[in-house]
Amino acid sequence: MKLSNRSVLAALALAALPLSCSSARVRPNSAGGASGPVRVFTDSDFINDVASAEGFVYVATERGLLKYPATGGTPTRLTTRDGLPSDRLLAVAVSDDGSALWVATAQGVVRAGATGAFAPVGHPQAQPDVGKPTALLTTANGVILGGERGLARWDGTAWSKLTDRYQVTDLSRGADDRVLVATAQTGLLALTADLTALDEHNAPSGIPEQMIRSVVSLPGGKLWALAQGPTGMQLAHFDGARWFGYTTAETARATWLAVVPSAAGAALVTQAGLFDIVLDRGEDLLPTGAASPGGTARIELHPSVYEPPPPPPPPAPPAPTRRGRRPAARPAAPARPAAPARPVAPARPAATTTSPATAGADAAVMTDASVADAAVAARPATAVDGGSSDGGAAAADASVAVEAGDAGAPVVLAPIRVRDLPALGFPIERQSGGPTIDAPTYGLVAVADRVPSDAVRADVAGRDTFIARVGLGVTRVQTRPNQPSVEYRVHDLAMQRRALSVATDGRGNVWMVSEDGGPVRYNGRTFERVALEEDPQVHPLMFWSQGANAYAVARVGDANILRGYKLEGTTWRRLLDGPVETYGPGTVDVRFLAADRAGKLWVGLRVLPPAGAAGDARELGVAVLDPNAPVAPQYNANVPATGGENGSRRAPSDLSAVAFDAAGTAWFAGLDGLTSINPAGEVARFREAEGVRGDLVGDVTRALGDRIYFATPEGLGLRANNEFSFPVEGSSAQPRVTALSVDTNGSLWGAGPRGVWRYDGRTFTRVGRADGLPSEDFTDIAVDAQNRVWLSNTDGLVLYDQAIRTQ
Repeated sequence: MKLSNRSVLAALALAALPLSCSSARVRPNSAGGASGPVRVFTDSDFINDVASAEGFVYVATERGLLKYPATGGTPTRLTTRDGLPSDRLLAVAVSDDGSALWVATAQGVVRAGATGAFAPVGHPQAQPDVGKPTALLTTANGVILGGERGLARWDGTAWSKLTDRYQVTDLSRGADDRVLVATAQTGLLALTADLTALDEHNAPSGIPEQMIRSVVSLPGGKLWALAQGPTGMQLAHFDGARWFGYTTAETARATWLAVVPSAAGAALVTQAGLFDIVLDRGEDLLPTGAASPGGTARIELHPSVYEPPPPPPPPAPPAPTRRGRRPAARPAAPARPAAPARPVAPARPAATTTSPATAGADAAVMTDASVADAAVAARPATAVDGGSSDGGAAAADASVAVEAGDAGAPVVLAPIRVRDLPALGFPIERQSGGPTIDAPTYGLVAVADRVPSDAVRADVAGRDTFIARVGLGVTRVQTRPNQPSVEYRVHDLAMQRRALSVATDGRGNVWMVSEDGGPVRYNGRTFERVALEEDPQVHPLMFWSQGANAYAVARVGDANILRGYKLEGTTWRRLLDGPVETYGPGTVDVRFLAADRAGKLWVGLRVLPPAGAAGDARELGVAVLDPNAPVAPQYNANVPATGGENGSRRAPSDLSAVAFDAAGTAWFAGLDGLTSINPAGEVARFREAEGVRGDLVGDVTRALGDRIYFATPEGLGLRANNEFSFPVEGSSAQPRVTALSVDTNGSLWGAGPRGVWRYDGRTFTRVGRADGLPSEDFTDIAVDAQNRVWLSNTDGLVLYDQAIRTQ
C-alpha cells in the first residue's frame, strides 16, 4: 500500500530515535476530564437514549441507532436505509424478554422483532401525538410513550392518548409495576396499574421542586427523585406518606445527573462519582425541607384512541353518452366527509377536593384535563419535531375540564406551554442558621467505580446504568458487584485516512470533517452533525480558516465536481462549482485546502478507486478553484510537459500540504522535496541539492513573519530571504515532527510520533503527558481561531486549550 507523506515521515522519525526514547501509545484517558486544558474526543454522535438487552446495547443518536455487542466493540449503525422512519432517534426501549426493540422518532414509533426488520407500530396515520418524544417504556400493559406534550399508550392493537397536560422528562417502572412519570412542570406522576388514573405529586403535596429529572422506586411505596429548581438540584425522598428534600455540604459537590437503581436501592450519579443513598450511613445529606402528609391529587384518565383518517370516497362513474352527442358534464364529486371526531366524554360530576389537613394520605379526585372533546378531535395527528406545534390555533391544543362548583360546565384550558429544560447543575446550598428539620438521616456512600467527570447524562436500561459523555460515546458504569465497566465508542473522530482540517465561524464554533466523511461542528460543549446546505448531494471534504476567513470544499454527488464555500458569520455561502479532471476512473477526494490572498482555493486532489474496485487512491497534485473563472487549472504529473488547457502545468502528483509566502508563491510538501508554484504558474522543485535535507517533506507552513517552515526526517527546515536554513537552531534536541501549524500568536507548533512542541522564534517548549496529553503519538495538528490546539491520531482527537493551561 502506498503510504502518505506523513506516514513515511513518521516511520522514518520513529526509526531515527533510540529505543530508550520509545513510549507505548495509550488510549484516550478514561476519565476524560473536562475541567483541565486537555479534552479527548473519539465520537461525534449526540446521544439521546440508551437501552440494553441480553447480548446487545442500543444507543439512540441524531443519525441512527448504534447496536453494540454488550461486551463492547464495533457497532452496527441502523438508519433509514434499514427501515427507520428517521435518522433522528429520540428514545429507545427493549421488551423485558428482549424479543422486541422499540424506537421513537418525530415521525412515529417503530418496532423490530426477531427478524430485525423495523415496522410502524400501529397505523402510519394514527401515530401518537405527544410532541417531541422524550421517553419510552415497556410494561406488562403495553408500551408507554412520553413527550413534551403528554403520554400515550400502545395496547397491542392501537395507540391511545392518556393525557396531554404534562411535559414528560422521564419514565420508569415502580416497585409495584406502576408507571412513574417525571415531568418538567408538575412534579411526579404515578399511574394506576390499569392506567385509568394517576396520582399527581406536585407543589400541594410538598415535593421539593416541580421539575423532576429521574426517579427510583423502592419497596413500601418509597421514592427517590432528582429534583431541579431555579437555584440547583436536590434529592426528593417520599417515605410513603410525605416528601423530604436533601442536599449535600461537601460530598458530591459537582453536577448531579440522575438517580438510578443500585444494589443498595438507589444511587446518585454525579460528575464527582456514583454514590449509594443509605440510611444512617455515609457522608452527610442535609435535609432542606419536610412536607406534611397528604396533598397528592388523584386524576382520572379518559384515554382516547388515535384513529386514522377515513379513506377518500370512490370517484363518480362517468355519465352515459349517445353517439354523435357531446358527453354530459361530469357531476361534481361529493365533498369528502370530515374525519369522525373522537368521542366526547359525557359531562361528569364536579370534582371533589379534600384539604391536605384532613385528607391524610387520601388523594383528592379530579378530572383529567385531557378529555377527548371536539377541540382535541380537531387537533392534527401529525407529530411535532423538536418542540411545540403551530401556535396559530390555540384551540387545537386545548382540552376540556370540569371545575368544582360550576355544575359540570366545560371550561377550555390553556394549552400546555413546553418549557426549555435547563442544564443539569450543582446541588443547592443549604442556608445556615435555619430551623432544625425533622427528617430521616441519609448519607452518601461512594461506589468503587468512578464516574467520568465529563459525563453529561445518565440512562437506566434494565439493571444497568449508562453514562453519556461529550465526544466519548457511552460508558456502562459499575453499579453491582463483579460487573465490569464497558466503553461503547464509534471512533469516527479517529483520523486514519483523512487529514485534520478545522475552520472557525463567527460564534467560535469549530467545523471539521470526521473520519467517515461527515461534517461536524463543535460549539465548545457538544458535537453536532451539520450540513453546509440543504442538498443531500453535497459531501463536505475539507475545511480551512485563517484569521477571519474560512472556506470549505465539497463534492457534488458522484460527479467529479468540487463546490467551494466561504463562511459568512455562521452560514456557508456557495462560491463556485468547478469540474476537475481525474485522468481515469474513480471519485475525486481532497487531501488539503487553503486560500490565497486573491481568494482562490488551492485544493489538493486524490482519486478514490471506483466502488468495489481494488487498489489505492491516486494522488493528483493540486487544482486551483477561482470564483471568477469557470475552469480550474490543475498541476500534476499527468499534464504534458508543454502544459495543458486552462493554464494547467506539469508538477508532482504527490503533494500533501500548501503554504503561501508574502509574494504569493505557493509552497508544497511532497515525497520528493518541496515544490513551488509562483503567481505566474511556474513550477520549481527543491531537493537535497537545493538545501532540503532529507528530501521527504511531511508538512509546510508559514510562520513567524515571512518564513516558510517545513518538516523532514532530518528535522525542521526554514526558507527565508530566498535561502534554506537547516536545521532551525534548537530543533535538533526536539522530537522529529510530521505535521506543523501556527497559532494566533504566530508561534509554530509541531506534532509527530514522539511528541509535540511549540516554537516562538527563540525557544522550543515541549508539550506532553505532564501537560495532560494522554499520548505523545500524533499524526496531525491544527489550531482554531480560539487558539486551541487540535491533535489527531488513530484513537481520536485531543483538544489542548492554551488559555486554560496558562490560567
